[in-house]
Amino acid sequence: MVQTLQGEELTALVTSLKLKWQSVNEAYQRLPCVLDTPSKKRRKEDMEALMNEIERDIKTLQRAQVLHVTAD
Repeated sequence: MVQTLQGEELTALVTSLKLKWQSVNEAYQRLPCVLDTPSKKRRKEDMEALMNEIERDIKTLQRAQVLHVTAD
């Protein structure tokens, strides 16, 4: 099944990704400055990776006119 997103749906998707990035960024900002344990360091790296992925997705979607989504 293929779903086509365009116009307002695409804009809504970008907006929700921006809100998710903001939420992750707020949690990232609350992390302690001293990363003295492996779990704190891993959590920081995981949040950075997630924010980078969301930023990349936002940039891709902002360039798109139409998005075709396939469901497996």
